[in-house]
Amino acid sequence: MAEWFICGLREDTFDPSEFDLTPYLKDGENKLAVRVWKWTSSSWCEDQDFFRFSGIFRDVYLYAVPEIHLWDLKVVSTLSNDFKTGEMQVDLKTSGIGSVHFIFEYGDKVLNDGVVSITKEETSVRNTVISPKLWSAEEPNLYKLKLELINENDEIIEVVSQNVGFRRFEIVDGIMMLNGKRIVFKGVNRHEFSGNVGRVPVREEIIKDIIVMKQHNINAIRTSHYPNGSDIYELCDELGLYMIGECNLESHGNWMRIFWGATTKEQIVPGDNPNWEGMMLDRVNSMYQRDKNHPAILIWSCGNEAYGGLNIYKMSQFLREHDSSRLIQYEGIV
Repeated sequence: MAEWFICGLREDTFDPSEFDLTPYLKDGENKLAVRVWKWTSSSWCEDQDFFRFSGIFRDVYLYAVPEIHLWDLKVVSTLSNDFKTGEMQVDLKTSGIGSVHFIFEYGDKVLNDGVVSITKEETSVRNTVISPKLWSAEEPNLYKLKLELINENDEIIEVVSQNVGFRRFEIVDGIMMLNGKRIVFKGVNRHEFSGNVGRVPVREEIIKDIIVMKQHNINAIRTSHYPNGSDIYELCDELGLYMIGECNLESHGNWMRIFWGATTKEQIVPGDNPNWEGMMLDRVNSMYQRDKNHPAILIWSCGNEAYGGLNIYKMSQFLREHDSSRLIQYEGIV
């Protein structure tokens, strides 16, 4: 008789989900089944304006990790006040014992090359760059960080590459500044959609989107109103578009009913209701963790058209606590 195990449940349709199947695997043949529900409790938070399709619309895959594994990477690049010196801090979270080989490059030039032992789960490395090439939409200069994880037998077990951009985005006297110069956004809201295949555009279509936008003097996009697939963030880093990375939240019609007298503030989703707090913080954390290393993202967004309230405020506070290099916005009619 077959044994069945429930490995996990996820209700966030636009952020990645991972389930550890290790305890449930057995020798021989294993069967993995996925059930999709059209509506869940989180559907109240996903009333974005777009063409609606059912089913799983992003990649699903199985993978195994080696005994030494990099499971989290955070890269923070800062600039001196005169923009002539860059500082890069790399924070690693790993499993296993060994070492990591850091290779930091610009083009075909190696700027730094060193090895650090991995003896605990968290490791940090700092690197200084003199006269760094700055990142902007007009000049999307990218450095390459390559990490090789090595076991105790000096074998390379895992390799991870990460693009790094040096830029400073801030508000000075009420003016948004990038690398010390005033920045003017000529942006658009962009839904993730393909006229050929529906919910998910292929990479070639995304590249065409970006090229057409740049040809028409558009320099910024807002991922309305949810995290997009990973391709567009990498391409905006490389080709040069500013981004507002938006959380998967829009309750839309729910809060609009308040103007008709059919809903009270206590019924607003997510509002101040503590039952929604865990879901909201999970969503903003998922967005941040996946996309935190992209220089193209200048602003985080807590979502769209979900009124106001304590839960959205707590989402903004989470982003402030974890990331001082970006601004935070939220567009909710109140």
